[in-house]
Formats: sequence, C-alpha cells, structure tokens
Amino acid sequence: MKIQQFEDKYLAHYSYAILSECESKMVLIDPARNPEPYYAFAKEHQAQIIAVVETHSHADFVSSHLEIAQTTGAAIYAEKR
Repeated sequence: MKIQQFEDKYLAHYSYAILSECESKMVLIDPARNPEPYYAFAKEHQAQIIAVVETHSHADFVSSHLEIAQTTGAAIYAEKR
C-alpha cells in the first residue's frame, strides 16, 4: 500500500491517494478542483480510481469529486446531511 499526499499551496489544502499496489486500485481523499494530478498518479501506477471520499464539506474550494466519478466510474462517499 502506498499513500501519496498532494498539496495545493495556494489554498493550503492537502488531498491524498491511497494506492493498493497489489490490486492496482486507488481511493482519493478530499480531491482538489484539478483532477489531473490524480489521473497522472493513477496512470503512473497503472491503477484504477475506484472511490472518492469527501471527509467534510469544503466551503473554501470546489472539489473535483463529481468530475472524477463521471470520468472513472468511481464511487463517491460523503457525509450525509
């Protein structure tokens, strides 16, 4: 298993990819607006993005979770209000 941290310095925001190397599957945690770094990381490791987890609502930026789900078929997990 590999955990990769992504930093958006302008927003002081961190997101994460959790990669199962043996299954070539990846889960994203709190992705930023630009999905390209996550797609590049998945491609580099020949991994499929299978889920996106939103740990809380993000009032300070727009997440790319919907775009990632539409592009990859990943499930979205978020708090229910």
